[in-house]
Amino acid sequence: MKVYLADTDPQTLSKSALNLHRAGFDCETVSTVSGFHEFAVHHPDAALKGVFLFGVGISDRSRRTWITQLKSHYPDLAVLMVADPLQIDSISMLLQNGVDDWISPSSHAREMVARIGLLFRQKYPDAVAAGVLDIAPYTFTGFPNRVFREGQEIILTAKEYEVAFFLFSHVGQTLSRQRICEAVWKCPLGETGRTVDTHVSRVRSRLGLKDGVYGYVLEQLYGYGYLLRHI
Repeated sequence: MKVYLADTDPQTLSKSALNLHRAGFDCETVSTVSGFHEFAVHHPDAALKGVFLFGVGISDRSRRTWITQLKSHYPDLAVLMVADPLQIDSISMLLQNGVDDWISPSSHAREMVARIGLLFRQKYPDAVAAGVLDIAPYTFTGFPNRVFREGQEIILTAKEYEVAFFLFSHVGQTLSRQRICEAVWKCPLGETGRTVDTHVSRVRSRLGLKDGVYGYVLEQLYGYGYLLRHI
């Protein structure tokens, strides 16, 4: 599941995406100029889940149109909007039209992260529960994606987290690079093979999986893939 960011200001959009990415969310920016049809073409699954965030720069008229279409095509998708708290009538109307929550444009990035995380927990409790993995001394928590070792958070990118979570979900199993690629990047290996190796290498280094000091070693199976084993 992703956070879909829509705004008319590229700088604001980029800043929001960076803050959420750093917090462990997988983000995708959306162009409202190209229209809902293009978004629907790229996301044909009616069971699409995640949080769609409308920036403050999008007009109420555009929001109403998009909200109607989003709720019609993707009933499981949560909708959050950034809105001026002085525009209470507009906020009330949009909440009645299907917006799940709103946040002020003056809110700190940490509040946005918290509100999006809360929406995920409220809308998708089963997915959130499934995203928790506790394999001492490592703990993985989803939405936002975070990993802790002995209680200390280890900062990973969204894709590094997915790779690490997948590896720790298959301790003791040999995993081909093809399988890792399909699980994390949702595509055949192809030219993504080097990307897989780069991400696995970073995970090995950042989680301390080289020498087994924390109880796990991530081994490369040359010509095939990887094996995370408990020692």
